[in-house]
Amino acid sequence: MSDKPDKSSNWGGARPGAGRPPKADEELMIKKIDAALAPDEAWEQLANKVNDGNVQAIRLYLHYRYGKPKERVELDTKMLAGFKVIRDEGN
Repeated sequence: MSDKPDKSSNWGGARPGAGRPPKADEELMIKKIDAALAPDEAWEQLANKVNDGNVQAIRLYLHYRYGKPKERVELDTKMLAGFKVIRDEGN
């Protein structure tokens, strides 16, 4: 018998503070941020920068307005050309 405590009783299940915060908490935080930062002014400043042709502002506006474009991943199989396949025949 080992002197170590049995850790298996601590595996799985809900833990305090784990998981996504409740939606109500998230909404309360957004209200507090909006009250402190005056979001209407922030949107006006963004609109001014977009109208001035600021590329980063335009990109930010488009991401909020239309969403970020779907990213594509292209696989390059040429990377594997230098490797040799070794098979284990049941040893």
